[in-house]
Amino acid sequence: MRAWAIPLVVAALGFVGADPPATAPAKPAVEKIDIAGEVFKLELAVDEAAREKGLMGREKVDDDGGMLFVYPKPGVLTFWMANCKVDIDVVFLDAEGTIVTIRKMKVEPAQRSDESKSDYQNRLKLYSSRRPAQFAIELKPGTPERLKLKAGQKIAMDVARLKKLAK
Repeated sequence: MRAWAIPLVVAALGFVGADPPATAPAKPAVEKIDIAGEVFKLELAVDEAAREKGLMGREKVDDDGGMLFVYPKPGVLTFWMANCKVDIDVVFLDAEGTIVTIRKMKVEPAQRSDESKSDYQNRLKLYSSRRPAQFAIELKPGTPERLKLKAGQKIAMDVARLKKLAK
């Protein structure tokens, strides 16, 4: 019987120390929002990490896609295009979901090998809401113009529920 005990212990230790099976990264939560009669499937960015990453590294933004940023409280929001590969239009909304500002954000040259991270970040153009905003929607370039969006227009969304998600 002892001859069986050692291989079983070795096998058990090898199994315990093995790497867990690879899993696909979790898909971000998506909020369906009707904007000017068209339904968009917007990835939610409700915590600091998701808001900081935004759409960085994406090769494209779908015609009906984008991202909805939700902040815990209103404030003047400032976005930049760090590590972004495509132009993005951003629609800033106040605490009630009313558009306060729309900005066309352009791709910036990548960080150079001889450039520090802080020098790179300092040269990026900043895009401000100029007025207090609690939400921002990033869309494919030209979408706000195509939908004829403008300041003062309300976007129908469950602002109370969305605010509760913000961290």
